[in-house]
Amino acid sequence: MYKGQKSVRGGIQDFLCPFTDMYISQGSNGSLSHKGTMANDVRGSSSGIRYPYYSPCDVKCVWTYPKTGEAMWQSINKVRFANGRIDYASFVTCHDDSFDAYPGLIIPQGNQLGNMGTKSEKGDVTGVHCHIEIAQAKYDINNWHRNQYNIWCFDKEYDTDDSYFVDNTNIIKGNGGNWRTT
Repeated sequence: MYKGQKSVRGGIQDFLCPFTDMYISQGSNGSLSHKGTMANDVRGSSSGIRYPYYSPCDVKCVWTYPKTGEAMWQSINKVRFANGRIDYASFVTCHDDSFDAYPGLIIPQGNQLGNMGTKSEKGDVTGVHCHIEIAQAKYDINNWHRNQYNIWCFDKEYDTDDSYFVDNTNIIKGNGGNWRTT
């Protein structure tokens, strides 16, 4: 996705991959901080750079945790996901060092949502990236909980390749995902 990119078909926004370059450094259900979740850590084409990422659809911030540069976002309307599902999108982004989101903030599709970073409460982030988790439903903080491995996640999450359309995203390391374009 590039800055300013929009995608609407039949009056429904497509849920676009928010990254211009995507290198998945830790995939879903990993052995570390993603165990039992569909979370992904994404960095840009070069490690150590705080690349911007963009709003995959028109979103509203519904919750923040500034100590970790974390925000929960929800689509304004139902969107089209790469797996064909049409529903609301809820997702969490984390580690933004330049964090300035607040509940109620609305960001249109294609506008900058944040920056990759290393912000964390314990200082244990392993490099500049954006941690992202996606639910294909209208969720809020009440649907955010610790799983059996004591890791925060949504009630039901979807992997990135079932969620994002990757139009204009350079996939450097996609972990073998079934990536789709519109």
